[in-house]
Amino acid sequence: MSYKVEKSLYGKIERQLLTAGFELRKITIEPGPDFSAGHAEIRGNNHSLLRGIFGGSSSVEAYLEIDHLGNNIWYVKSAVNPRRPIMSRHRLDLEFLVCSEGDIPKSRKKELTQKGRQKQQSSSVPETKWKAALPNGATVEFIGICENPSVGKQWWGPDGSPLDYVPYINTEPYGRPRADRKIYEFAWRIKMPTGSNATTHSLEGSMGSYYRQISDRYGNRIIEGLSTSGYGFDKSRQKPR
Repeated sequence: MSYKVEKSLYGKIERQLLTAGFELRKITIEPGPDFSAGHAEIRGNNHSLLRGIFGGSSSVEAYLEIDHLGNNIWYVKSAVNPRRPIMSRHRLDLEFLVCSEGDIPKSRKKELTQKGRQKQQSSSVPETKWKAALPNGATVEFIGICENPSVGKQWWGPDGSPLDYVPYINTEPYGRPRADRKIYEFAWRIKMPTGSNATTHSLEGSMGSYYRQISDRYGNRIIEGLSTSGYGFDKSRQKPR
């Protein structure tokens, strides 16, 4: 996100809070890994006369997901904060469009809002048909594979079919470039039975492995629900087997 985009977001968010009867107290905006999305966290206070008489101000907070729709237009909507699913203050529900280059025509607002909703609804990683049950009761769900770094590249299923979604975004190359090696990123989901020990994993035929923290497109670290690793293979291979 450019400075101009962030400035437009700051202004629009502050106006949205004022319309709802609150004053902006704190705001942070962070871009995602590829700058096509991001998130914001805001807090506000209501300093009305009645609140002052009866014991202080009412506080609100919101976590906002921000998506670029093209042509300098951004869609912003309240969502559950993945870092703090249970908020201590009253949650404020917001939904709006922001354009960093002029105004958005009224005739397009409904269409763009619907586009933004669909984009955010598809942000979670769906279940796949490639599953295996292990002897210890764990279920392994293979999600996909992509050349490292995965940002802007096509993800593939184990049968060679292209995925129509991106499990996560990584902009970091793994290891030093080597003429004889190609590195791929693997994503999977492991569900362990209650009370069981962790499962280790390895990939036959690989020439090295890499582990990094990963983020969703909004810039939040993915902690649960998705496992990833990078593996190096002889460059003569077209795809790992």
